[in-house]
This record gives sequence, C-alpha cells and structure tokens, in this order.
Amino acid sequence: MYWGNLYPGAGGDLMGLVSHFRQLSFLAYLVVGGLTAAIYFGLITLCVKVASIDYRVSISIAYVVAVSFHFFANRNLTFRAVGSNVLHQGFRYVIVLVVNYLVILLAAYCLVDLLGMTSYLAAILSMLIPTCIGYFIFKFWVFS
Repeated sequence: MYWGNLYPGAGGDLMGLVSHFRQLSFLAYLVVGGLTAAIYFGLITLCVKVASIDYRVSISIAYVVAVSFHFFANRNLTFRAVGSNVLHQGFRYVIVLVVNYLVILLAAYCLVDLLGMTSYLAAILSMLIPTCIGYFIFKFWVFS
C-alpha cells in the first residue's frame, strides 16, 4: 500500500511517515498536558467543594496526582519509554520540574513586575516556555 493514501501530506516517502509520527507525538504531549491540567483543577474542585478539604491539602493532593499522571502518561504513551529505567527517568523528570518552576517564576516576574501584566495572564503566558521546550527535554533527555 502507498503511504500517501494513509494520510495527507505523506508524500509516499519514509521521511513523510517519520514527520507524521513526530507530529502525533507532539500532539500526544499536548493532550497529556491538557488532561494533566484537567485532573489538577478537577481534583482541587472535588476536594474543596465536595469533600470540604482545606485548599492547601487539596492543592497538594491534586499536584501529586497530576504530576504522577503526567509522568506515566508521557512515559508510556507519548514517548513510549517503558523499557528504560523508571527511577532514572523519574530523577530526571524531577530535575525538569524544578527547572520549569524556576523558569515560570522568572517569566512571571518579568511579565508582572517589568511589563505590568496581571498575575493571571502572566501565569498563563509563563507556562508557554516550559511547554514548548519541555517536549524536547522530555523526548531527548528524560525519556531517551
């Protein structure tokens, strides 16, 4: 069967197929990120509104569950790195989390204190940097 018939833009060559799978991988990464955010905010809402758990505990529970989901979903689905050492990947993942946190804080500082943006808009915009470069860090370092 000709690859060009399977999906548009394949061009019928191996590089077109590779490009297609790379696009799917990045799309999967974005979907996992969106699901992680939904889990995080959903659990906070569930804990605070339904279970009447203190917001600090709720945020902590939601964070641990969401980050765990993010790690294992990206490991197993996005980057298919199940054959590698999970502890080694987990250690590298934690390093990336800390660096991302510092990048987000620095970007938010610049956007709020230097450019006068609202903290909410700055929080959203500051997430763009780790989201964009995070894919490559996870792909080529954490889950390689």
